[in-house]
Amino acid sequence: MAELWDLRDENGRAAGGTVQRGLANQPQAPFPEGRFHLVAIACVCAPGGRLLITRRAPGKFFELSWEFPGGSALVGESGLQAALRETMEETGLA
Repeated sequence: MAELWDLRDENGRAAGGTVQRGLANQPQAPFPEGRFHLVAIACVCAPGGRLLITRRAPGKFFELSWEFPGGSALVGESGLQAALRETMEETGLA
């Protein structure tokens, strides 16, 4: 199932419309001029100051690099909702 992202303006406000991720032969979605999409990252802190970091899969851009869990917000999601969903998808943590 294709991911759909809400279009936003340069200030992060809803700009109307959506864009589909990864159309045929395109690694990135085609964004209209001056339009963007929301990406959310989660910094999960545990008692004692420990942080949750993940490692990118082989074959992805920046493969095997360390990062916080996160990704693109789907249509209708807030940044918080996207961060929580991506953390669950990538780590299994709710």
